Amino acid sequence: MNDPTPVFQVSQHTLVAHLRNPNKNRAPEGIEDRRLNIYRELIYNNIENFIASGFPVLKDVMSEANWHAMVRDFIECHESHSPYFLEISQEFLKYLAFSYPSRPA
Repeated sequence: MNDPTPVFQVSQHTLVAHLRNPNKNRAPEGIEDRRLNIYRELIYNNIENFIASGFPVLKDVMSEANWHAMVRDFIECHESHSPYFLEISQEFLKYLAFSYPSRPA
């Protein structure tokens, strides 16, 4: 049976999965790694900085490794329901309440 998903959507899903977690998901073919790296850094750094400024105490009480693992998990696993960047804090609270696994700080 053929997959009815249009090719462009398959390409988008591959790109998004890679950007959400480049360590687990292969990069799409045909895109130069230098260019992908720009997007990987922009997405991670912007979201991490936004969360860090909104939750400074949480960042301070966690080890740096656990903090970055948590942010990476949020980016990879949380399905945001708002397209607005300014609502990342609300989405992060939902992630903490319903998705974040307890880990030692």
